[in-house]
Amino acid sequence: MTWYLTVRPDDHYGGSVPTCVLVSHLDAVPGLLRTDGSSYRTEGGPDRIHLILAACDGSGSYAAHPDRVPQRLNAVELVCSSAAPGSAYRTAVALAVGIADRLGWEVVDAESEELVHTGPAVPVPARCAVKCPACAPP
Repeated sequence: MTWYLTVRPDDHYGGSVPTCVLVSHLDAVPGLLRTDGSSYRTEGGPDRIHLILAACDGSGSYAAHPDRVPQRLNAVELVCSSAAPGSAYRTAVALAVGIADRLGWEVVDAESEELVHTGPAVPVPARCAVKCPACAPP
């Protein structure tokens, strides 16, 4: 079995941020490795957690492409195994809460739609302040 947590602006995926706002944060998280353009994972072990940066439609549907990074994102999906009871889920929740607090978004259990956490209202830049590779047009 697998657990899914979604970090999103609201239940309609109504806001978005430049991808670089989150990438710069995730790149600095100890133990988190970038695996491709739109994904991260925690280091080794059975408690591995995968993070997917996504640009969703209003229903939360998205496609992740390893060679393509969305210029703007409105969801982060965290996926972890339920094989090691509790530990992976607790770590995933901690990662999700950190992201939600940074962006002022919410964390929901993707299976039950239960609200796990609501981040504080914070100002998040609408555009990239510098021309970074994540925000540069293709």
